[in-house]
Amino acid sequence: MQSVKVRTSQNVLIDYKIASLGDRIVAFIIDYLVLMAYLFLCVMVLTTNDVNSYVPYVIIFIPFLLYHLLCEVFMDGQSIGKRQMNIKVIKLDGSRPSLGAYLIRWVLRPIDNFIGMYGAVAIVTYLITGKGQRLGDLAAGTTVIKLTKQARMAASPLKERFEDDYAPEFQEVIRLTDKDMDLIARALEVNLKLANNEPAMVLAEALKKKMGISTDMPPIKFLHTIKKDYNHLTSR
Repeated sequence: MQSVKVRTSQNVLIDYKIASLGDRIVAFIIDYLVLMAYLFLCVMVLTTNDVNSYVPYVIIFIPFLLYHLLCEVFMDGQSIGKRQMNIKVIKLDGSRPSLGAYLIRWVLRPIDNFIGMYGAVAIVTYLITGKGQRLGDLAAGTTVIKLTKQARMAASPLKERFEDDYAPEFQEVIRLTDKDMDLIARALEVNLKLANNEPAMVLAEALKKKMGISTDMPPIKFLHTIKKDYNHLTSR
């Protein structure tokens, strides 16, 4: 499976597995079937109720038109098809795409999936870029990655419970910043979704040096502890 290596602004290298062409095609087919089912049901309801105005038909077409944009914005880079295939859209720096990036992907989607060429534009650009990008991805600076089964977990360990009587283990976290916390969250997400603990290991060592501490705590547990300590101390 192809991969794309991303080096963040904190000099942490993250290796993302690119979604295969097959996964993306199957996701596209699933989304197509969902849209066809939606249109069929809406038309059946309208025709059964003898609706003669064109206005309701125009209204039901809006969600059909905006389906991919709305899904990716509100489902964190996934559509129903992408979620079923366990793939999602990310920026090439590993961050979550902005609304503008999702919009660019949506605007260029008709060209990528031009029916007369059976999606040839998207397939060709995917094959030649080496980063799993279709035309919309190239313009938006995004790609689509493959997630592990862990991504389907309903609860995420990244969400720490706050306890009033919690005693921080590392008071030195006050030397860290919100940017450091964001990087911790991303490293933990990569470990959770991609089963890749290398970014967490590298980041843990970098944070130990920055805080001037020494501990044998495992990297993943260390980052969770740092995150919880920071949230506790900065919330006061």
